[in-house]
Amino acid sequence: MAERADADLPPALEFARAGALRLAQVNPRVWIASGISILLVLGGWGGYVLISGMLAPDEAPPPDLRGTFMVRFEEETATVSERAFITDQTTHSFEYSISAIEGWAIGKVQVSVHFSETDESGLGFCDDVSAQLELAGVDGGSQIGGQHEGSSNSCNDELPQIVLNADVNSEYDGQDYAAENVLVEEIDERWQNGGKGIGTYVNDVTVSINTFYDITESGEEVEVTWTVVSYRWIAEKATE
Repeated sequence: MAERADADLPPALEFARAGALRLAQVNPRVWIASGISILLVLGGWGGYVLISGMLAPDEAPPPDLRGTFMVRFEEETATVSERAFITDQTTHSFEYSISAIEGWAIGKVQVSVHFSETDESGLGFCDDVSAQLELAGVDGGSQIGGQHEGSSNSCNDELPQIVLNADVNSEYDGQDYAAENVLVEEIDERWQNGGKGIGTYVNDVTVSINTFYDITESGEEVEVTWTVVSYRWIAEKATE
């Protein structure tokens, strides 16, 4: 009669075989939990961290917030005019202040100067008028481009003889556009100007009289018109 294959096993292997048989009869969850408990006892806090990392679910990657946005603009134009009689060889300062409005930015500021010769225009003795736009009291004034000074001795024109511009945001043209592969924060940063253009604008107007016979002429009536273009932007994610 054939003998059993395990009859002659060494004692150590026999012990391992018996242990394996007993583990096979135990619920796997039980011996897994027992193993974890042993690791925690032996490894302390390090074992806890190791086991927690092994059992923790994988974290989902952060959502990709970049995309294609449709950017559109709303625009407002404010116009204010004022007059002053400026005497010969005198400079008059016209001022205009702009306050910050949340969600809105300044696109550009334009100031025009208009005057009419009432005494000697027919003889060609038109008065000299010059204007200079000062931006020292404006946030970011040193970075604002445009036409900041001008002069004229043209008489009785219907249109302003001098037009000055402060191009606060030279990129702004009022046209809607599509922005690709960007964050909405990048769109906001591009158009909010960081408060640029807020403050007090000063237009210094100087009059110099040219006369041949009218000794009563003492100055010029000057009209200044301020035009401010402001905008706000709306960014909407494009549907795919």
